[in-house]
Amino acid sequence: MSEQLGRIESLLSSVAERVEQNAGAIALLRQETQHSITELRQELKQDITELRQELKQDITELHQETQHSITELRQELKQDISDLKADVSRMDERIDRIDRQLEGEVTQLTQMVLNLGDQMERYEQRLEDFKLEMRTFVVEMQHMKGIFQAHIERTSRVLDYLVRRVGPGAA
Repeated sequence: MSEQLGRIESLLSSVAERVEQNAGAIALLRQETQHSITELRQELKQDITELRQELKQDITELHQETQHSITELRQELKQDISDLKADVSRMDERIDRIDRQLEGEVTQLTQMVLNLGDQMERYEQRLEDFKLEMRTFVVEMQHMKGIFQAHIERTSRVLDYLVRRVGPGAA
């Protein structure tokens, strides 16, 4: 047993020695880890600071570009609106000219239609007068025809009488 105790003591002593060695290594490792963590934190803080600066710079540039674009767009829109107003004004003037022209033409056409109506009434009256004259003429012609027929009949009878009195060779 004493031998076992000696071995146990020897093992314990060996374990204690290793624990001390490991404790030193662990302490050294802990220091190195702390140092690495501190360095990483510093690097991370530096990276974050740089990224913030870059982001601020990008935001500033983007804001400036956006403002510039907005200004350009406003100018273009103002110009487009001005151009459209000018176009509308020209179209209004053209519409007014066309409207006045059409109004004049409508007035002329209305007058022409009224004149045609008056002419048609005069022609209708003249036609009625002509029809009446033609009826009168036809009646007069029929009367003249009757007179001529009576005259022809008398002349024919006189010729017949003369032919009978004088003879057929005398005529």
